[in-house]
Amino acid sequence: LYSNDYTGWIVTTAMLPTSKFNGITYYNNKYFAVGNGGVIYASTNGLNWSSVTSGTTDNLNSIACGENTGCV
Repeated sequence: LYSNDYTGWIVTTAMLPTSKFNGITYYNNKYFAVGNGGVIYASTNGLNWSSVTSGTTDNLNSIACGENTGCV
């Protein structure tokens, strides 16, 4: 579900794998989703997503981003 103007909503299917996601955030003009097995995905529009290497297979339960720190 997305909207370009926050009044008209369009139902769609985002191009994400069938992984369980535990957290999502928006930072520096990108969305980031994290989940089980160390998965991280990034998107600039919330519809098309790309895998990001996390370097872990541990479950990622949340994501937080801040000025001068990036995302953790």
